[in-house]
Amino acid sequence: MSKVKDIFSYSSRWDSIGLNCAGCKYFQAPSTWPDVDKQSRCKLHNISLAVQIGNNGYMAGEWFCSSFEGGADERAYKEFLSLKPKLKKNVLYGDYGKDGNLKEIDMNKLKIKTFATENRYGGMTVNERLYFSGLMDKYDTAVEKKDVAEVIAILKEVELSEENINAILHYLKLRREK
Repeated sequence: MSKVKDIFSYSSRWDSIGLNCAGCKYFQAPSTWPDVDKQSRCKLHNISLAVQIGNNGYMAGEWFCSSFEGGADERAYKEFLSLKPKLKKNVLYGDYGKDGNLKEIDMNKLKIKTFATENRYGGMTVNERLYFSGLMDKYDTAVEKKDVAEVIAILKEVELSEENINAILHYLKLRREK
């Protein structure tokens, strides 16, 4: 991973950035604090945020990603916005890294494992599934190009049944290739 320079002023409370996952709208907190079982997670990226939780169950440092949306210190948020174009999509960034750079963790190493019988999209509409999986633009492009194989692959990736996929193809006036 290429390093990202830490431009934050650390002007928030106790020399902190003032911006972290706990303030993000995608943060799913545990039912009680401290989070000694390390249940904190990101709903958008479907990752565990245990890396942010110390042994005492409280936050250990400040972490964020390029998708951050939510409450933050005003100055920190402006600094984040200026840094955002340089941030990679599947990287979790942390404060006080080495050599003046932010800490970086590949989100693929934090993915929450799901079992084949578990549908992580249960109760979501197709649009919600596409949005939360990050496949909305890819799906729209496949539909626009009438790429039936790609549309089917994307719909399978968001765990739709064959029956639902067939209904969507019919609605879109797309036919399966035989």
